[in-house]
Amino acid sequence: STLSEEIESVNISSKISQIGNHFITISNENGLLLIHQRRAHKRILFEHFKKILNQQKNQSQQLLFPQKIHLNNTELEFISEIKKELNILGFIFELTNQSLVISGIPVECQEENLQSIIEDLLEQAKYSEKLQINQKEKLAKSLAKSLAINETKKLQEEEMEMLRKELLNCELPSVCPSGERTMINLKTSDLKKYF
Repeated sequence: STLSEEIESVNISSKISQIGNHFITISNENGLLLIHQRRAHKRILFEHFKKILNQQKNQSQQLLFPQKIHLNNTELEFISEIKKELNILGFIFELTNQSLVISGIPVECQEENLQSIIEDLLEQAKYSEKLQINQKEKLAKSLAKSLAINETKKLQEEEMEMLRKELLNCELPSVCPSGERTMINLKTSDLKKYF
């Protein structure tokens, strides 16, 4: 059975818990399903932003005080190239001499992370220029990476449940946007090897 079938076979009464604030574990009749929380969240966000970019619409939250981020000419040029996509995602900004003045951000973002989100975008742009990846995909990947939860973060049961449910609804639930596994299914027979 595929991994998504494995997640689906996990019934609601299956106990969901966390190991080392890092992995989500769900036991089912076949064994144990382990989900890497950060990678799973990256996959969910990646597909979410990709969908928004294709549907051309996202919510934006107004900043009380616009944030100014200083950029060099190359960076300003890059931002202006993807202005349309950034607007679709919910970023509202103006480009002035040597700076980016942001007055609105996507609802998924937190204002205090804004500087690092923009820096991440620019950083990844530098490295992926050679690859000529589809711009929308690159943006969605970059934002997912910036906004995904930490490798280690204590989650409430409903947060774990939400992550499991949303991962299951993804087109490609078993890998994160960088192609790394989001989960493994340890069958009872695998577990027996350890004894």
